Amino acid sequence: MGQRQLNILNGACANMTNLYEACYQWMTERKIGFADMVLPHYVAAAGCHVLNLENKKREFYFEHGQPADLRLHVFFCAPPGYMKTFILKRCLDRNNSLFGSSVIKTAFLGEMTTAGFIGTTEMQDGETVEHTGAAYDFQEHILGIDEFSVITNMMQAEHSKNLDNAMLTALDSGYIIKRLASGEIRYETHLSLFTGSQPARFNLTSGLGRRFDMIYFVPNKEQQDIMRLARRSGKGVMGVNATTQMVYHLTEKLTDDIKRIRQMSFDDSIYTALDEIHIPHFEEPLYEKLAMGYALATQKIEEDFVVRCSDDVKRIWHQEYGWRFKIKSGAQDSQVMQFIVENPGIDEGILKDMLLDFGMSYAETFMAIENLHRQRRIGIVYDNKDSRIRKRHLWPWH
Repeated sequence: MGQRQLNILNGACANMTNLYEACYQWMTERKIGFADMVLPHYVAAAGCHVLNLENKKREFYFEHGQPADLRLHVFFCAPPGYMKTFILKRCLDRNNSLFGSSVIKTAFLGEMTTAGFIGTTEMQDGETVEHTGAAYDFQEHILGIDEFSVITNMMQAEHSKNLDNAMLTALDSGYIIKRLASGEIRYETHLSLFTGSQPARFNLTSGLGRRFDMIYFVPNKEQQDIMRLARRSGKGVMGVNATTQMVYHLTEKLTDDIKRIRQMSFDDSIYTALDEIHIPHFEEPLYEKLAMGYALATQKIEEDFVVRCSDDVKRIWHQEYGWRFKIKSGAQDSQVMQFIVENPGIDEGILKDMLLDFGMSYAETFMAIENLHRQRRIGIVYDNKDSRIRKRHLWPWH
């Protein structure tokens, strides 16, 4: 980029002092709702992705004697029609996405088996032929997968029974080793994964949940109204080209600045704040990476890069803590609980009808209600005025 072009960009986007602000402006100009909720996680993950690639090349940050894996994978848990695919496409898909034409490599995939993700080998004319998988083909990409339940369903299939362990190692250490009768596959992948699923389909097994930064979004009535207006206001909106160019310029600047880092550390303020919200030790890396990626996108990058806590980081952490709590307590149950809290005394039949639009069947809603009642999280009041019908009204437990 020439100096004249850079001066034009700087003049047009003078209020953007860092990559995060430019990305936020990009989202705002395109009338994308709830950018302040989701964007910190995706921009932080993009920063971590670039930093991890550089750390694997130069090995300047270690943990317990090994170069640390600094990737931050993002999982968006929301009902059907509430931004999962939309946000992924706005971040990664095609040239007009947030990072689609930047120096960060991006890709999208759909269904896959263990062979599709990891790769496989077969014997042809007495020789071993290797077929590479997505983890190899996109080893330096941010990879978007539209619906993660496709993968978890594949894990249960006989021909993909090893996909669970393969996914764990791919997302954690990045080392892939798969031994087959026809040969062996062995490589290292550095892909970062952006994906999501509906709460009713949510099923992460064998520690997969600990590998993801979670976004949990079951909108209340006010948020549904905001989304409705945001969808309508986005009609015919193209965005501002100068902002797009500034995002690409600052993304390229980020990758160049990261090359200057010689050592990295976490300030004591990080762990003081983590101790205040009592994060388990096995989840601390997720919160560290959130702070690290956000700092890369908002602060000046020095050769001695120190990750410090801030009010913004604390806000993002508390948000993440709340989301993880809801998912741990049962994503589907939490979805039903939210509707009962917002509509105390709601008739069970009305609740079931409402949740049809949120991806839950009558049977799934009934089971969730029974679980919540057994856990003493809701109370049930029977209305016997009509002898033919015994209505149940649901209240949050006080």
